[in-house]
Amino acid sequence: LYITMEYLENGDLSVYLKTQGRLPEGTILNIITQVLHGLVVLHERNICHRDLKPQNILIASPRPLRVKIADFGTSKYIKETEVRTRVGTVEYTAPEVLGLWTSKTRRNHFPYALDIWSMGCIFYEMITSKRPFTLVHLTSTAISTLIAEAETALETGVEAGEEMDMQLFLKFCSGAMPLPLEEFERLGASKEAGLFVKAVLQADPSMRPSALECLEEAKRMIDI
Repeated sequence: LYITMEYLENGDLSVYLKTQGRLPEGTILNIITQVLHGLVVLHERNICHRDLKPQNILIASPRPLRVKIADFGTSKYIKETEVRTRVGTVEYTAPEVLGLWTSKTRRNHFPYALDIWSMGCIFYEMITSKRPFTLVHLTSTAISTLIAEAETALETGVEAGEEMDMQLFLKFCSGAMPLPLEEFERLGASKEAGLFVKAVLQADPSMRPSALECLEEAKRMIDI
């Protein structure tokens, strides 16, 4: 079996962000719009990427800036099946995949919402140079242990230092606190950018907009 693939020599988005520093909001919207174009095509073909992150967004051309989604090793064809397996990179993984969204009637019926969450994390990171919830890369077993420890800490009122980010994530997923947007305000991000990230980073997957809706909003923001 021979597979012919396009060769892209300009690195990925994670490297681009490190070398370029904080990007203008217009450039960020340009990147996220291209990513959303890709997600619209994937979702129309019943494909969920499941591991969207800066390392899997390749720079096709630096000038003009063009990006392409890569690494479909964990992607899944969705056809009357539920997405249950914990795959992907924790920092960009949706709450329902980590078992932090427990509604029995909603949990696995919005598989494409996984990609919307990941896209939102990337957007947040490009705006602030930080992830919304800075979690370490862990195995599934370690994730389960960390979640259990964080839940215990919340119940007892004891703050566990290294688990504090997971505690914040749990609070957010339970509705006890809003999405932290202090960095957006401090860095002078537009009101529209804040509203966009709040819309896509919702713990309830049924409340996240579709890729097409996100694309239309991103285009509208570019035109403002």
